[in-house]
Amino acid sequence: MKKLHLLILAILTLSVNSEAQNFKSANLDSLMNGLEQNNKFNGSLAFSHQGRVLYKKAIGFSDIEAGVKVSTKTKYWIGSITKMFNATLVFKAIEENKLDLNQRIDTNPVLDDLI
Repeated sequence: MKKLHLLILAILTLSVNSEAQNFKSANLDSLMNGLEQNNKFNGSLAFSHQGRVLYKKAIGFSDIEAGVKVSTKTKYWIGSITKMFNATLVFKAIEENKLDLNQRIDTNPVLDDLI
């Protein structure tokens, strides 16, 4: 699972072209289609920036036994593991001087440059 998270993070990094400031959804589509074809992921992925949805896709099943597929409107129970994942990413950005621990994230110009 750790390898999958790293792969997704790598693809996401490649999906953002900072020069043109365009979100490359084709990279994410390629990743998501590969995961779907190999039955390696069940869930939804969505990205938005400044209130605009840049990308959304759902693959897999919400109930495998019943054969119920997920959709972009499927609601999920999110467990505590997401807190650790988000904290790790935030502190990695702090370590790379992309964020300041005392700075509000919604005013960070680095985020505006990413998308």
